[in-house]
Amino acid sequence: IFCMSAKKDVGVAEFLDAIADFAVSPDQFPPRMATPSQGGDPIPVVASETGEFVGQVFKTINDKFVGNLSYIRVFSGTLTPDKHLFNSRTGKESRLAALLKIQGKANTTLPEARAGDILAVAKVEGLHIGDTVTTAPNGPKLPVPNFPVPMFSLAVEPKARGDEQKMSGSLSKIQDEDPSFKVHHDPSTHELVISGTSQLHLDIIQSRL
Repeated sequence: IFCMSAKKDVGVAEFLDAIADFAVSPDQFPPRMATPSQGGDPIPVVASETGEFVGQVFKTINDKFVGNLSYIRVFSGTLTPDKHLFNSRTGKESRLAALLKIQGKANTTLPEARAGDILAVAKVEGLHIGDTVTTAPNGPKLPVPNFPVPMFSLAVEPKARGDEQKMSGSLSKIQDEDPSFKVHHDPSTHELVISGTSQLHLDIIQSRL
């Protein structure tokens, strides 16, 4: 257990040193298993910089300045900005503008990303949490993480009439960023219903909205 304060910068350096000393590096961890595009038995995705590039989207953000930001963890291979990304779920090919390293609200460009790295790509449409990305068409597909089922629901309506479409669009963006948050229309009550894991979860969503 590490006690620290990021705000006061107390204990952070010791915590980072402990991660470097005790955490398992990507090449020591058992390889992830992926399903080939043609089907068949799962194949190991080895953490090698020279292997086929395989990454997985683990977070998405709709930034009002940058646009869509997709965070990718690299499990194998090396990615450079001149390569194209293929989404294993949709088969869609996307061109990259840059590879970004995110540090708080600041970002810097990366010349490349290798196995074990975390990076972000901007304005690549169609990427969702859990999507596998490769640099070759028909690449393997990593299993999608399991998320808790939202069990707590509330009916919502805008304060001002005519804002239904604006509110619905914003809720849809939040739903893309949070797999444990759902939005749907109740056909029996004709209400817009939001569902989350707790009252606190929905309070935070409403505050963001």
